[in-house]
Amino acid sequence: RPFFRLRTTERDWSGGYNLVDLGEPILEIKVVEYNTVPEGVELREDNSFSVHYRVEYSEQRSEGGQIRQLRLEPVRVTVDGVEQRSGETLVLEQVLEADAP
Repeated sequence: RPFFRLRTTERDWSGGYNLVDLGEPILEIKVVEYNTVPEGVELREDNSFSVHYRVEYSEQRSEGGQIRQLRLEPVRVTVDGVEQRSGETLVLEQVLEADAP
């Protein structure tokens, strides 16, 4: 499993992740080191937990460069499909400045 680290003002998580297609891209992250657990998420016997996010990707280009945005909306994966769940939507941006002529 690939490794990730997510640090914000509220959370410091690390663990592994998978990107799966369930009719739409879903990011599953297994958090093994953390400072907080989201409301409604249960810990496993090994004290880890998993959360799922619907993934939306966009790119904007201009003469000044490019902005890539990854939007992660919290969801719950069930036998009936993907359901929205409460929680914070994460927005990650990468800004690439155009090279000077």
